[in-house]
Amino acid sequence: MLLQGPAGSIRALALHPRHSSSCPSASSGLSDGPPLMASAGLDRFLRVHSTSAGQQALGKVYLKQQLTGVAWLRPPAEAAG
Repeated sequence: MLLQGPAGSIRALALHPRHSSSCPSASSGLSDGPPLMASAGLDRFLRVHSTSAGQQALGKVYLKQQLTGVAWLRPPAEAAG
């Protein structure tokens, strides 16, 4: 898979939990919208990519620290149940 946008090495990738096989809502048909993936790179940008048709970067934010990992948080309703 080629991710558009990063300039340099990608340190971490994370698939959005609603599209992961371990998420209960993924099997119940609640995964609306394109599958999303977050990437953290050595260029200190956190990017969100669409994993469908082209893998274009949907957004990015510059962070002051060097990034070594990335994770998605579940919504409070899913985390409690």
